[in-house]
Amino acid sequence: MTREIKFRAWDDINKKMFPADTIEFFIDKKGEQFFLVKHRKENALDDLLSEKDRYYQLGTGFPLMQFTGLKDKNGKEIYEGDIVRWEQFKDEIIFRDGFFQGRNLILTDWSRAEIIGNIYENPELLK
Repeated sequence: MTREIKFRAWDDINKKMFPADTIEFFIDKKGEQFFLVKHRKENALDDLLSEKDRYYQLGTGFPLMQFTGLKDKNGKEIYEGDIVRWEQFKDEIIFRDGFFQGRNLILTDWSRAEIIGNIYENPELLK
């Protein structure tokens, strides 16, 4: 069984979520890891951010989220960091112990889950 491998990224500077069509990883002379994320804009491969702002240290201010390979009950793709409602419960989707699951729930029927937001744009949904 194969699944599509896709990512999206949250731009903490511009407060925008966007698909990550290309991800390039770098290690500088000090051993620090950085990455560059690009996305398609109007059928051309353009950087989302200006030249001076486009490199980010891994794990800081520019989180990448992987597509789970699953869709919610409305056909919307579920990514890490999404907040889903499943019956009367709400939870954040994370990758742990080798598979995608809720932070506090193990979903058994993903076709009944519904995306209601994500942890960057709608953190209040988890309160």
